Amino acid sequence: MNSAIGIEGGRGACQFGDFRLDPERRLLTDLRTGEPVAIRGKVFDALLYFAMHPGVVVPRDTLTRELWPRTVVEDNNLNKLIAALRRALGADAEHRYVVTVPGRGYQFVAPVQRLVDTAPAPSSPLVSRPRRARAAFVIAALAASGLLLAALTRERTSRAGAPGSLGAVLQARIITSFPGDELSPALSPDGSQVAFSWDGEDGNTDIHALPVGEATPLRLTRDPAVDRDPAWSPDGRRIAFLRQRDPRTLDVISIPALGGQETVLLRDVHMNFISREGAPRLAFSADGRHLLFTDQRPEDAAESSHHLYRLTLSDGTVVRLTRGSGVYDTSPALSVDGRLLAFTRWTAGERISRLFVHDLDAAGAVDGEPRAVPSASTISLHSPTWSADGRTLRYVAGDTIFEWRRGEDPRPVHVAAGLLGGVARGSTVSALTFDRKPTPTRAVAARIEDLPDIWAIPLDPTTHAAKGTPQRRAPSTAVEQHPRLSPDGRTLAFVSHRSGNAAVWLADASGSNARQLTSLPSLVTGFPHWSPDGRRLAFHASFVGGERRIYVVDAEGGAPRQVGYGCCPEWSADGRHLWAQSIGDVNRIIRIGVDDGSRIELFPGDLPRETADGRSLVYAKIKEPGLFRRTLDGDVSFNREERLVTDYTPPVGGIAPAPDGFFYIGTTPTGVPRALRFYDAAKGEARDIAPVPGSAGLGLSLSPDGSELLYAAGAQQSGADLVLFDFADPSGH
Repeated sequence: MNSAIGIEGGRGACQFGDFRLDPERRLLTDLRTGEPVAIRGKVFDALLYFAMHPGVVVPRDTLTRELWPRTVVEDNNLNKLIAALRRALGADAEHRYVVTVPGRGYQFVAPVQRLVDTAPAPSSPLVSRPRRARAAFVIAALAASGLLLAALTRERTSRAGAPGSLGAVLQARIITSFPGDELSPALSPDGSQVAFSWDGEDGNTDIHALPVGEATPLRLTRDPAVDRDPAWSPDGRRIAFLRQRDPRTLDVISIPALGGQETVLLRDVHMNFISREGAPRLAFSADGRHLLFTDQRPEDAAESSHHLYRLTLSDGTVVRLTRGSGVYDTSPALSVDGRLLAFTRWTAGERISRLFVHDLDAAGAVDGEPRAVPSASTISLHSPTWSADGRTLRYVAGDTIFEWRRGEDPRPVHVAAGLLGGVARGSTVSALTFDRKPTPTRAVAARIEDLPDIWAIPLDPTTHAAKGTPQRRAPSTAVEQHPRLSPDGRTLAFVSHRSGNAAVWLADASGSNARQLTSLPSLVTGFPHWSPDGRRLAFHASFVGGERRIYVVDAEGGAPRQVGYGCCPEWSADGRHLWAQSIGDVNRIIRIGVDDGSRIELFPGDLPRETADGRSLVYAKIKEPGLFRRTLDGDVSFNREERLVTDYTPPVGGIAPAPDGFFYIGTTPTGVPRALRFYDAAKGEARDIAPVPGSAGLGLSLSPDGSELLYAAGAQQSGADLVLFDFADPSGH
């Protein structure tokens, strides 16, 4: 094989989907039959290159250069090679393994893992029978097939044994499979206990602590509010956590690790939970004297920002650490010597976070401007942790653990993957926490099984009540959301990541015959909406730097045409304008001319949608729960605003108009999706029509005949479990 492929350090057998790949023996085995697959020469080289670069969009030129480093070949050579590779992998290889990314190249979309030992967690009396059965199936599947639920592969480099580097994973095991969600884990400094939030004991979310190896956790809190995001003090004696009273107002509390009297450290801290991948949200300094947290204080609100603050526990002094306008800073991590601060930063208009490092002076104040950690990822970064010597930073991007040292490129060290099909269609890592030993030997991750799919629930068109169970539409192993049925009800538009990048896709109303419509190089694509005549779609896309553009594209295909800037477009009933929202210190409803791009800013608001009769505009406010209405008579900006409901938290779901009202997803006071609801315009009241998973996401659409409501959500019985990783000593001792 050509040295250009760069497979050195990757000679161990790996596995993806139904296949096992052995580089040294140049052997591909079909695990379903146990037989070798006839694949040789450049075709094998191409598969090996893809297996070494899973999830990476590889340009055609790059692949050609790697496979034929000293030969000039025609494009058709690569076309034939990819076709041969797909034939070897099976009929569904074009969608399951080697995906074409239009205009960019190819992407190997199957998770790639090496085999490690796994051990089952102790059975727990708190585990419901279905959940225990699911956990047992997962453990058995791990042992039998090598498909892993935790971080598995390790890239061997010259730094593999460097101080502070992670060793190989010796075992990965599920340690909680309780009913409900176990989230925001925090591993004690000595690695002996895990603190986490759990909502399954009586429906209330509280802080629990579980000694590693035991089955029953200790419940530490019992407040009716949501208790979340625990953080251990360095001596392991206390746990700080957040108590959430509404979608963005929290208190910072401390409690003894064995339970006891709570201490309120701060009240009325303001956070926006932009993403579930936000760990950690609290962090102690190594000496235990300070606690770092995110807040929006009056001076921050003026800049439309949230910054990191340092609380001195002895006297309650609070000092702002980070600066910037239009930013959201979270996930703080202090080095042991207190001279480096790592954190993630969201920028207004972007839907991904980036990782930054600030130098701190001897007094703990920021010194200079923060430096961005180099990353080519278009996935949010989170869970930063410093090594004991302060030279190595670990963090998570999507499902991959990285290590980074200043002056070097980030190094992927472990890749997490879920079972595809069967029990766990897909999973993501929402938090990762390490012990604080000089050589880390243990970590715990929260693994969430709720990659969103599109669901259709049958309705009685007259009463709007649900009359059956939800069914998946256009399923895949990728993220699917923003469903929208065409005006004639025959075509489904939605946003999918199945090509490796978010794009607008179309399918028949049944979900069959899925085909990609757009292929912009954007970070985010969202909110496709059909024109009234069903011939075009509007959507928005965001790009590096936070710029959000609004496009119109023909349903039959072709290049999208930009018509303006903003987010979340919706067509007016006459098809001449788009309602949308601007992004700024205060988001505002705007109206954009489809033909001439004219733009008029109207009033504060988000997610506008005309009612079915075209006489009113219903909208939300990102900083205020509820749905609001203004009539469209005359100048809408001067019309009276009326609050219709109070139990909606944007941007969950959205609004789906009906002739006599509209559908929406009702949420709890803390913003968790609770039920599909219908607002009856004549009665001026809303009612539940069906429960909805807490993982419900973006998009809501009613079929033209009122017989189905489509929405996006994770699996109806999805849950979050905690997975424990034990690492080998990287020095080999």
